[in-house]
Amino acid sequence: MRMRLRSPLLILGATVSALLAGRTFIPPVLDGVSFSRQVLDRQGSLLRLTLSGDEKYRLRTRLDEVDPRYIKALLLLEDQYFYRHPGINPGSVFRAFRSYLKGGESRVGGSTLTMQLARIRYGIRTRSVFGKLRQMAFALALEFKHSKKEILEAYLNTAPFGANIEGIGAASRIYFGKKPGELSLSEILLLTVIPQSPTQRNLAEGGAVFSRNLLRAKARLTKKWLASHPADRERLADLELPLVTGRLKLLPFSAPHFTELTLRKEPGNEVIRTSLDSTLQRKLQTKIESHLKARQAYGLRNAAALLVENRTGEVRALVGSRDFNDSTIQGQVNGVVARRSPGSTLKPFVYALAMERGIIHPLSLLKDTPRSFGGFDPENFDRKFAGPLSAESALLESRNVPAIELAKSLGEPGFYDFLRGTGVHLPQAERHYGLGIALGGAELSMWELAQLYSALARNGVMIPITVLARDTIPAGKKILSAEASFIVLDMLTRNPRPGRSYFESWLKTRFPVAWKTGTSFGFRDAWTAGVFGPYTLVVWLGNFDNEPNPALVGREVAAPLFLEIADSLYRPEFSIPDWQVASGLNLKNVQVCSVSGHLPGDSCPHKTMTRFIPGVSPITPCTIHRQVLVNRRTGLRSCAFPSKATEPRSFEFWPSDLLELFKLAGVVRRLPPAFARDCPLSAQGGGGQAPEITSPREEVTYLQSVNAGPDKNLVSLRAVADGDVRKIYWFINREFLGETLPEHALLFPARAGDYQVSVVDDQGRSASRRLSVRAVQ
Repeated sequence: MRMRLRSPLLILGATVSALLAGRTFIPPVLDGVSFSRQVLDRQGSLLRLTLSGDEKYRLRTRLDEVDPRYIKALLLLEDQYFYRHPGINPGSVFRAFRSYLKGGESRVGGSTLTMQLARIRYGIRTRSVFGKLRQMAFALALEFKHSKKEILEAYLNTAPFGANIEGIGAASRIYFGKKPGELSLSEILLLTVIPQSPTQRNLAEGGAVFSRNLLRAKARLTKKWLASHPADRERLADLELPLVTGRLKLLPFSAPHFTELTLRKEPGNEVIRTSLDSTLQRKLQTKIESHLKARQAYGLRNAAALLVENRTGEVRALVGSRDFNDSTIQGQVNGVVARRSPGSTLKPFVYALAMERGIIHPLSLLKDTPRSFGGFDPENFDRKFAGPLSAESALLESRNVPAIELAKSLGEPGFYDFLRGTGVHLPQAERHYGLGIALGGAELSMWELAQLYSALARNGVMIPITVLARDTIPAGKKILSAEASFIVLDMLTRNPRPGRSYFESWLKTRFPVAWKTGTSFGFRDAWTAGVFGPYTLVVWLGNFDNEPNPALVGREVAAPLFLEIADSLYRPEFSIPDWQVASGLNLKNVQVCSVSGHLPGDSCPHKTMTRFIPGVSPITPCTIHRQVLVNRRTGLRSCAFPSKATEPRSFEFWPSDLLELFKLAGVVRRLPPAFARDCPLSAQGGGGQAPEITSPREEVTYLQSVNAGPDKNLVSLRAVADGDVRKIYWFINREFLGETLPEHALLFPARAGDYQVSVVDDQGRSASRRLSVRAVQ
């Protein structure tokens, strides 16, 4: 008997002495405990609950976040003297030791909450008397180190609730979808009894069927509760109602691409309240699924979409792929952050910069003709050229040559610098991309594209897009003028819907939608990006393995999805979006020639109105329509002064390259007649446009093979001339080479060297350019 008593007491005394001596070195009780992370939508609903570092569902919970009734029920069941003992209950310890001394059994009881916490935190085995003594020693040390509040809070965070669920926060969230401060009394009593026997009382399978062990334990606690809280007897019927709990395996895993992105962007936060609107998220997912299902015969398998609220920059919905769990489409890749060629979706920003810098206004006349830009020969999607068209038409029809011409005319800083300045990641130097960057020659992410379009809706001010709910809106960065942003969006609202004319779109559309499509080279990406109501929306269709598909055309497959989503989100207030009511804009409506887009003269037969930025937009008189003197009898152009034999008539003076396109298209223009034969050249000049050399190209060195014959080393000479020109004359180093019609080329057998190429039209107007030829083996 003496040895049986002596050995445990010696162990207890030595352990307590050691722990008390080193109590200053005992770390905080929750040190090293990792917690799950919650991702919530903007309404506070759970999108995702992650596992902790040790594969547990454990939510950090403060004592003041727990219903006080749960604390009372816990102490009533487990430790009524919690606030009065030093970590162990002397009475319980005495009874346990007396039982041990009498029977010699190793199983002892009397555990306090502090002792239970010591067992949980330090992995103490308490089946033996020595384990129990060690548990008691750690409990005493915990009480010396920590306050009662800290100990109770630690227990609430680590108590076992079945399976791999620990802590009241995780248990209440998983089993009842509530915070621990929102539980009913019946739910509180049920959860209180689980840690006593978490394996037998496991609720992880969920439902309404509970084990007998659990129901009996709850009944016993309910009886004790009502005895100490008689006022709750009136609620006995409610306490006896069956409960239904959630299943662990049915934890929400909503918006997986969004939550993955959020967890990466916010690595230190355990509770992340995001900006996601779950209703809008479901709408986007549904629209994507139905859109792809309806077009599965075309081999369309994947899509992504991003919806951003413009005022705050908050992401309202994000779908990274058709199905996160579908490995056949690499579904776990997030299409919103993947870098892809954006096709023509960047063109609106080229036009906005050109307007901001006074190069064009919406009705400025642009040329869609074959052009070469330093070895870059852009073509259009339809392999055709439209000839002359307004800036607005060129943008809406997504013509490539006008966009490249405008990008070239920006000068310095150019479009590359603009994109870099907005934060777009461009890993290569400007030379790598060239002017093709305006046509999608650089890869962007949907995230970056949405940020750019959202800036248009914010009067040219860009703010970072965020996945978090914002309390304050950042000041942002000015990337475009408010006027240029407004005009571009206004132009894009006249983009006719697929299968409709502009007039039909205007009649059938309930609210303005400013949108632009894009198709990457090789039919790998189909895009549509735009602004409507309070939102910016970007959609993409394609394959993450870059497999091409002829069906991947922005206007044919991405635009319908974009517009379906926009229509599904319609609200009456969308009829007047925020960007349309911007105040203080420096804009005026100005009358221009409806053909040339310039200020109309007396010869312009038709006029129209366009938006104009005073002090910025180009102001030039119309040069297409001109009055000339015509002989009444012959109909030929006269070089004499006005007389009774002549009369002024208006004609159209088109550049020769556009005239060639008119001829090919069978379009008849009112062109000026030829001069009378007796009219000398000196009397024909005055006014008009000088020729423009289009070949040889600027800043290009031509290479010739030393082994090739003279008929192989030929350089094409070509120029665009004014509308009244019948012939042009070519000179090399001031020596006459030959003559051609304005739209025809003349071949020059060049040898290695430097040349001065000159062209003179039959009106005496001229232009020159340097030509460099180098010999190579």
